[in-house]
Amino acid sequence: MAVKVPDMSRPARLRAHSAVSTSLALCSDSALRELVDAAVPIGSGIGGTAALMDVAGTPVFVKRVPLTDLER
Repeated sequence: MAVKVPDMSRPARLRAHSAVSTSLALCSDSALRELVDAAVPIGSGIGGTAALMDVAGTPVFVKRVPLTDLER
């Protein structure tokens, strides 16, 4: 699945990054988990599953990487 990312000026990218960063920082662990669980799967490969979600109006690529017991 190809995702079309709009061309953005540097100031627009910085604004989008700030909005995404702030939105994610304000999420609790459970809210973040719900966002990731609701993300649209776009592929799977070595090391995890890729998904796409919308955060503050910006498409965000998510890579789900399973943790080992030691990492938990």
